[in-house]
Amino acid sequence: MPKMHYQEFLQEGDGVYQPKTKNLWIVQFSQPDLDPIQGNGLGLQTFAIKSTGFPGGSHGDVELQYINMKYNFPGKWTWDEVEMKITDFVGISSTRTLWNWWKTSVFNPETGRHAYGNILKGDVKIILIDSVGIELEQWTLRGAYPKAIKYGDGDYGSDDILELSLTWKYDRAEHLVLAASPGQGLDLFPLSAK
Repeated sequence: MPKMHYQEFLQEGDGVYQPKTKNLWIVQFSQPDLDPIQGNGLGLQTFAIKSTGFPGGSHGDVELQYINMKYNFPGKWTWDEVEMKITDFVGISSTRTLWNWWKTSVFNPETGRHAYGNILKGDVKIILIDSVGIELEQWTLRGAYPKAIKYGDGDYGSDDILELSLTWKYDRAEHLVLAASPGQGLDLFPLSAK
């Protein structure tokens, strides 16, 4: 098997062997109250999302028994839930944004009214970017709805930042490669005016 020489590794252009890092991603919501553009700037800002999981899942087990033997087959696929950790701010309150969205679009605890699935469900996109902001890959959670929301906790002995969590349940996930190699795709953070 041929091996790449160290100089070839260094000279391979366009960052082909540049590893992806955990801190280069953004999130987009199809839910109008969460999207900053559709929500007139009052949505959940991407910079407020401290961390996010990526989709994953597992098969169930189907066991076929025959005489003294057991044969195993993959069963139905189940997608894992995706959890996002969200930082709260004094001025741009993530708590206020999530509470208002929850009350108007998910479940209103004052009236007991719950949204229908076709209104509640939407898409959540997690987009991986490179170090200059070019979109590389995209995970889309199709038919996503909020399964759980937690508004954090208080602690007199802590200086930690107040953190919320939002857990998404979804029907399926899709993965899309947006840039076949670095330098292609949408430049989210242009280095100079064009």
